[in-house]
Amino acid sequence: MANLLHYKGYVGSVKFIEEKDLFYGKIEFINDLITFQGISVEELKKDFHQAVDEYIEDCRGLGKEPEKPCPPKAPNRARTPTPAVRL
Repeated sequence: MANLLHYKGYVGSVKFIEEKDLFYGKIEFINDLITFQGISVEELKKDFHQAVDEYIEDCRGLGKEPEKPCPPKAPNRARTPTPAVRL
């Protein structure tokens, strides 16, 4: 993903609908579906921050701990040594 926003440890993915001149996105790496949108980058960022803050508030209001975002880890590319073969 190339178009990402970050706020309070949460990551939001961003897409653009050209026909509607609209940016939209969702918070990634949590099970709940939280979306945000805006017609400008400034509005998109503001709505993303508001979505994160409201998600945290709503969870606490329900007595639920907000999910901690957990981005996937990069794959371990360490090479396993190959044993020497005698011919």
